[in-house]
Amino acid sequence: MDIEKRAHHLSERLNYIRDIFDGKHPEDIDLLHNRLNEFFRRATEGIQADPAAELSTLEELFTFMERKLETKLQPMDKVRIVRHPQRVCLRDILENVYDNFTEIGGQEEHSIDPSMLIARATITRRRGKKTYNQLIMVIGQEKGHGEEFRNGGSVKPWGNSKALQYMKVAETEGIPIHTYVFTPGSFPVEDTPGAAQQIAKNLYEMAGLTVPMVAVFSEGGSGGAEAISLADRRLMLSHGYYSVISPEGAAAIEGRLKPGQRATPELIERCATQLHITAEDNLRFGYIDKIIQEPSLGARPYHYDFFRSLRQEIIRATDEAVLSVRGMGLFRGMLLRRLSRDDINVDEMYIRWHMSQSARERLVLRRQKKFLRLSKGAYIDRRPFLNKMRNSVRESWGNISARVKYALITKHQRKLSYVMDEMTSELHLLKRRLTSPFCRIPRSQRPAIEPETVRKLTTLSDWDETESRKGKWAYVSPRAKEDRAITCPNAATHGCLDLWAPDLFGEFAGVCTWCGHHFPMEYQWFVKNVFDEDSVREFNGEVEATNPLNFEGFDVRLA
Repeated sequence: MDIEKRAHHLSERLNYIRDIFDGKHPEDIDLLHNRLNEFFRRATEGIQADPAAELSTLEELFTFMERKLETKLQPMDKVRIVRHPQRVCLRDILENVYDNFTEIGGQEEHSIDPSMLIARATITRRRGKKTYNQLIMVIGQEKGHGEEFRNGGSVKPWGNSKALQYMKVAETEGIPIHTYVFTPGSFPVEDTPGAAQQIAKNLYEMAGLTVPMVAVFSEGGSGGAEAISLADRRLMLSHGYYSVISPEGAAAIEGRLKPGQRATPELIERCATQLHITAEDNLRFGYIDKIIQEPSLGARPYHYDFFRSLRQEIIRATDEAVLSVRGMGLFRGMLLRRLSRDDINVDEMYIRWHMSQSARERLVLRRQKKFLRLSKGAYIDRRPFLNKMRNSVRESWGNISARVKYALITKHQRKLSYVMDEMTSELHLLKRRLTSPFCRIPRSQRPAIEPETVRKLTTLSDWDETESRKGKWAYVSPRAKEDRAITCPNAATHGCLDLWAPDLFGEFAGVCTWCGHHFPMEYQWFVKNVFDEDSVREFNGEVEATNPLNFEGFDVRLA
């Protein structure tokens, strides 16, 4: 029976290899296929002298070929690895990395997206004979264990909202947050709150969380990855990918595909290479802090050594995030150097994850500076040196004034406001008592208010035709020169009639006269016609976008 299970396992490994390479390297895959079929044929005919020995030899051949094919992996092959059903998923990690966990749901709208998994987990560590249980909030996208039910790890806005809710719970409880990114991207829902809006909200809130955060990337596609990964330490599995867009999405843009069309495999492969999505690329760019090595051709649920190394790395990253802002500098440096050694078993050393208020503030400041540094690699600053210095001084002064305002004044603002209100009331009363005998004006000497003045103050203003623009705008949209009719998007529901383009984009300023719908207008229209003359100024005109990925042809588009 054991031999049958091992042989079936080899069949699954062969199918996995075929799926990963998608028709490439046929000679190596055919060799494994023929050897496995030969083993099954001999087993069926009963002519095997020692089935266990033959099976062990075949397993060694599979291991050798997997190591050989590992050296031939291309970026798109790694994308297929992280999307394969045999890939490790978050449930596997919870069961094999943490000592105990309890999956928890949300409340009301926060509980209806099963692709976002939340769990309160425990890690047990020992120091001598004493054991310590450390709590962690684990958050991540779940792709396996019912992929259709989980929507393939593509999270809807309310799933990201659920994640943010429990991040704040972890902050209240003072426990670290571990996030695992297993998503091809967020589900493109634009109903309220909308995918983009919720991701932006998550990023804003994560930047200010006062507990350590560690993110682990397997499949990090677009904004869906960012929704839970703005962390103090960012780790990445060696066969994972992390990209601003999926290779298929980039191929659709590059190929200028229309709805219903599909990109060719060659174009997808080329885009995957040009996007620099692999772990090595992301480490070189500085987007991640460390790579966690996987077995050949990617980690699968039966690779228990991988789970042990992942446990060590995730605990070490949490310890480093805590120690980097806590304690005295000398001892902190010694501990961090000790932690960085791979031969240290972090399960046998205990570091408290509790932090003081000042350490929490340093953690937030350190996290924000980290991601501000990352953003500087995405632009070219051509400003003169003196301008840079002036802006730097202005920013520094702004930071100091903000600290004084929010850390000192705002903290005691309610008390100061109460005292000032009391003092103002007393002074006003005293002033009235002292000046009242001298400030009385006889009724006969009081000025009369003209009726016209009363009318202007108490009635709504009327549109004066003499004040209308009559087309004399400081800036006229080029669309106002097109001789055609425009249909309002609300025509089906509001009964709007078609509008003539010169009227709509000229005198009507891009506003439908029937329903009030605002058509998009050029930025020059707002600068010239809405704002006061010379009240708008350009700044940072010398700062230009760059091409950090060296994507082919993107420099031309930027120019």
